Amino acid sequence: MGALAFNPVCPYGPKLVTAAGTPQLLFSTAEAPVAAQNVWPTRVSRIRLEALNANTGFIYIGVRGMDKSTMVGVLFTIPPPNSGYTTNYVEMDQLAFGANNYRLQDYWIDADTTAEGVLRTCWVG
Repeated sequence: MGALAFNPVCPYGPKLVTAAGTPQLLFSTAEAPVAAQNVWPTRVSRIRLEALNANTGFIYIGVRGMDKSTMVGVLFTIPPPNSGYTTNYVEMDQLAFGANNYRLQDYWIDADTTAEGVLRTCWVG
């Protein structure tokens, strides 16, 4: 994760859900390496998630144990583009620049449709 040391903007690229209805980590351990004793070192001050243009169903962002059918543990829903909704993205942003309070390992993703997902960008402050 050398990019974090040199660039405050971290474009992680797309994250696709491999099996709709089965939540998975939004950021894999390969993208945000695990340090000793399973403590992830990567913290960011801002996360932006945008629905991919080809999406046809909703995307769900939540915490470990989330269930999109009951909405337990779901933090955000992101509608597909061209669905009539005015916004197809979500931003989590710290009020105080430099706080870096968001831990990438805390967020999970699910979808209505397999192989749909989001474009992920983070900022380190």
